[in-house]
Amino acid sequence: MLFPFFTAEVKCGKEGLDVADRANTNSMTIALRAVVELYRQAGEVTKVHRETLGFSISHNDGSVRIYGHYPEINGDTTTYHRTAIREFSYADNNAQERDTTYRFVWNVFTIFAPAHLKRLKEVIGCLRDPLSPAANARTPDQTPTTSGDNAVPVTPVKSNPGMFAKPGPPQRHNSATVSQQVEQQRREIMAQFDQLQKTSRQQLQEAKEREDKLQKEAKEREDKLQKEAKEREDKLQKEAKEREDKLLAQLEQLQMTSRQQQQEAKEREDKLMVQLQQQQKEMREQHTQLMKMLTQKMAPAQDTEKM
Repeated sequence: MLFPFFTAEVKCGKEGLDVADRANTNSMTIALRAVVELYRQAGEVTKVHRETLGFSISHNDGSVRIYGHYPEINGDTTTYHRTAIREFSYADNNAQERDTTYRFVWNVFTIFAPAHLKRLKEVIGCLRDPLSPAANARTPDQTPTTSGDNAVPVTPVKSNPGMFAKPGPPQRHNSATVSQQVEQQRREIMAQFDQLQKTSRQQLQEAKEREDKLQKEAKEREDKLQKEAKEREDKLQKEAKEREDKLLAQLEQLQMTSRQQQQEAKEREDKLMVQLQQQQKEMREQHTQLMKMLTQKMAPAQDTEKM
């Protein structure tokens, strides 16, 4: 007998997710019912009370719903429930949620599944030996059923090779046939699980390579942007230096022109001072001559008066 622990349903449209949820709930209820019955037959049913025994994913082309499924056991009555783990859109956080479902399923198959299968093997070891006379003496009417939930009797069924098998109608088998089927299914489970691990490792390696490639491309783009920014900065600094040199040259030219103009003004001032001094000298000489002439003219007049 196989005990599924993971189901997935894909539907289109928003209302389709509700249909997928109901389909997943039905599938996981059947799966959990088998697990509870196994623990009940082993006398360990309290160990799975409110324990998450399976997961389901419902999704369409844009949204995902992830649930955990667990039983609640109250004596001979068992009810089955689900709890929402995550609901999100692929486009959330700038499409950073694209790998969330992949990582979740990877953890289910690499972390939960081995522990779950180990727990099932341990509880199977607590069952009564099917080869014992007490077990063989049980009549078909005493075939165990799931107490409290009116389920179809849980019996081993032969299924197509695969990880999981759907429940079928009750079948009667002798002890040797049951042991052979259990061993065959165990080998099939291990082979499928090994294949899943191999595929998961390959997918993980591919994801790592894609991540490395994306990181390399991002690093190249960053280096290119930094290079372009450095070139622009150097160009701006060069242009600023050229403008500064040009302004300094113009300032120096203006200072030189100003000094020349000051020198020319000084020379003109000195020339004017010389001319002014020359004019003053000539005016003094003319004044002296005029005074001398007046003196000469006034002398004969005085002599005439005396006479």
